[in-house]
Amino acid sequence: MQSNLMFEDRHDLDLLKFKKMYLAGKRKFCLIDLSEMSLSGENLKEIDLKGADLSGSYLDRTDLSNANLRYSNLFGADLSGADLRGTNFKNTNLVWTCLALALYDERTQFPGDFSPQDHQMIFQPHQKVNAIALTKRSQGK
Repeated sequence: MQSNLMFEDRHDLDLLKFKKMYLAGKRKFCLIDLSEMSLSGENLKEIDLKGADLSGSYLDRTDLSNANLRYSNLFGADLSGADLRGTNFKNTNLVWTCLALALYDERTQFPGDFSPQDHQMIFQPHQKVNAIALTKRSQGK
């Protein structure tokens, strides 16, 4: 079971330490302050950033698929071209957030009256993997 990292002083985690912890397998970073940080092009699949401050951050082209961003602050963040398929944005502040060309699917959860089309986001349906077909293909059948 992975530990849930919560930071009382939201300034006690720097970017390098954050990346090392993520690469080591940590996925829960609740209430962390990553405001104004550059995470452009990073692979942050399935990360839990519930309640995080990501205001003004650069997350363009970042893979945030299946991430939990509930209650997070993304005010003024750049998520252009990011992979947001399956991401949870419920109760998230998306005011002035750039989401142009970001990918979303039917599993992506947005706050209340948010419209992905109004933000030039791209719908890409979730593709279910057929394990039997993959097995046959790998066995040359």
